[in-house]
Amino acid sequence: MLYLDAVDTIAARTRLKPYAGLQYASDGGTSSRLASTIDAHAYGAEVGVASNSVNLNVSYNNMPFEANTYKSGGIASPYTYADTDPLFTTSAGSGLVDKGSGHAYKLGATVWSPDRRARLIASRAELFLYASAGKSATDVLVTNLDVTFFLSKPPKGESGKGFSLRNRWIDVDTPGAHLPLSTTGRSSNTTFDPQALDMGGESMNIKRITPEAIACASALAMVAAMFGSVRAAGHVTVTVFAAASLHNAFAAVGQAFERTHPGMSVRFNFDGSQILEAQLAHGARADIYASADRRSMAKAAAGNLVDTPVPFARNHLVVVASTRSRVRALSDLTRPGMKIDLCADVVPCGRYARIALNRLSGVEGLGPAYGDKVLKNVVSNEQDVEAVVQKIVLGEADAGIVYATDVSAEAAPKMRAIEIPKSGQVEAVYPIAIVKDSTQTESARAFVDFVFSGAGRRILKSYGFGAPPASK
Repeated sequence: MLYLDAVDTIAARTRLKPYAGLQYASDGGTSSRLASTIDAHAYGAEVGVASNSVNLNVSYNNMPFEANTYKSGGIASPYTYADTDPLFTTSAGSGLVDKGSGHAYKLGATVWSPDRRARLIASRAELFLYASAGKSATDVLVTNLDVTFFLSKPPKGESGKGFSLRNRWIDVDTPGAHLPLSTTGRSSNTTFDPQALDMGGESMNIKRITPEAIACASALAMVAAMFGSVRAAGHVTVTVFAAASLHNAFAAVGQAFERTHPGMSVRFNFDGSQILEAQLAHGARADIYASADRRSMAKAAAGNLVDTPVPFARNHLVVVASTRSRVRALSDLTRPGMKIDLCADVVPCGRYARIALNRLSGVEGLGPAYGDKVLKNVVSNEQDVEAVVQKIVLGEADAGIVYATDVSAEAAPKMRAIEIPKSGQVEAVYPIAIVKDSTQTESARAFVDFVFSGAGRRILKSYGFGAPPASK
């Protein structure tokens, strides 16, 4: 990864000194772990005014759309995760680095009390995310309010240090999609930030209220009014990393959970199981991990990232064909010139698809070389199953292999499903586990319990998921 940054203060006789900054970042290469090519470029600019006690700024970043790459032009370097994200517009760990290609604006303010014992940080960022295969366009609003009180007075000329009391409010809101699904333009995937978590707005117990505290509290109220509402005290947010094939079902589970658990909300990050495991391994923050295969979960468990996983659902494969294609049967997949789209072989749905093709090679009527012939017609390997479905719906591929649950009511009119016989079928088992570094373990446990409850199972069944295999 290449990163260039230049900031210059403009000479002025005023107390607040104007400054301006420019930045450029690029990331490239190929990643077998992410099953993708990386081709990212980010440009940024920031202007503001600053003094010893105040910094007010406006910033902008653009990460151009790049087709058929990781997050459609997203940065994948592990050095950009969490607090090391280098972009001007990143707010509370949430920005274009973890969301993907798009552009973003941010208003920011940092204010110190006169004696440097109290500090207020406030920011309001808006991300406009471009569309990618399987993901449509959306805006993401990030509000961050951070108040710190230092218990000891710092030496003259220095900022607060040592023991401190700190309270932080973070709110990530996705208002919704504005454009139809497309492989270019802006996108409406409700992929929630795995790193910028709502810290619950817990209250601080301060026995002596100083003038500085009153001044900082007043500033906080003004900034809150200016930048929008924040989570009420006591509110808990559970962040769930879930396989892309769980998107519709878990969205419904989350809504039902919130209705029955006042004061709790759920944020989801849907992606390929292997990508989610890699994000956890690189320090992304989450409370729950639900994968589409045991292998990805076993890797997370071996890395001491999660507690003991438990299977909660089953799925199976189907062939889906575009209504514009000539595919009517399994044998049609071997025709010369057919465009077949699969998940990459490191993605659960891709590995399952290749196992199924190998098994189908022994089925009467398809021939011993059936799997090899189909693989020769593969024109694209996707990072998650939603991208395969989207390409079939748009007619960019003739057929693909996905989970039965991906044939949703919305997509069904634009594609036809072809059942895979039992002799070639692969059973996909979905495990779920609480992340070891979760800061909301009780709430995470409540969500997992809800998934296994009668209400949770009924929702999963309504979306086509089967019951988990019986424990041995």
